[in-house]
Amino acid sequence: EQPTLKDDLAGLAFVAKRQGQDNLYVWDLRLGREVHRFEFAELVALASPSFSHDGTGLVFSGTDQSGFADLYTVEVQSGKLEQLTADWYHDRDPAWSPDGQWIAFSSDRGEEGRQGRYHLFLWRLPDGRVLPLTGGEGSEIHPAWDPAGERLAYCAEGGGIHNLQVARV
Repeated sequence: EQPTLKDDLAGLAFVAKRQGQDNLYVWDLRLGREVHRFEFAELVALASPSFSHDGTGLVFSGTDQSGFADLYTVEVQSGKLEQLTADWYHDRDPAWSPDGQWIAFSSDRGEEGRQGRYHLFLWRLPDGRVLPLTGGEGSEIHPAWDPAGERLAYCAEGGGIHNLQVARV
């Protein structure tokens, strides 16, 4: 899975196996060493960590024993884990907005249940509301915020070809 850098470029978050279990690591690039490691016994797979705007939290996709991938946050200093989504959809690729109020992510959720295609959604942190951002016949994955938090770049698949797209938020 893709690692993520803190805005100040001092920290790197990534997922790696340790004794057969996915662990979430925070690496200090200035010190050249691990500064935090998180292991969550209830999650069998971790993916796509993204730092909060102030670097105090991480959002990531975690898969539990049921096989469903949901979004979770962890406070970097305390290790406190919070589950954001808890449903039968596959939620992945979270990206925290620069203002800290939104999490963009891709999911196979749709009006009629799981679609087999991934589209982009926004999780509003103050109230937990999920808003659709994209839709259609192809899939959209890997959202990344612009520094102002006004647009999202993402990878859009259509007809077997992946293209870079940008959406206003």
